[in-house]
Amino acid sequence: MAKALLAVTVTIVVAVAATLAQETYKATWDDIDLDKVLANDRLLKAYVDCLLDRGACPPEGAALKRILPEALKTDCAKCTLKQLQGAIKVVKFMVEKKPDLWGEILSKYDPDGILSKKFQQ
Repeated sequence: MAKALLAVTVTIVVAVAATLAQETYKATWDDIDLDKVLANDRLLKAYVDCLLDRGACPPEGAALKRILPEALKTDCAKCTLKQLQGAIKVVKFMVEKKPDLWGEILSKYDPDGILSKKFQQ
């Protein structure tokens, strides 16, 4: 009985450790004030232009541009909770307030409309 309990405990510890050790995206842009960016058309345009290859990328924008295709394909599987919450906030803002820019982003990163269908659900 004690050996069985020990085996179950070890299995649980290993499973929890594996889950915690799961790779996540770097926190490069975790400290960006999203409200400030979304409220400032100039800043927002700079990030959108970066994502759409129309302008220079700030370091955080370049990092986002690198991981964005994978994050979109995997439903942000490697995102931290903070990154996921930020992504939801940005998508909601773009859909509601900047649909033209959002459409351009989707044209590049979701040409087949797969993500659009997910967002509608």
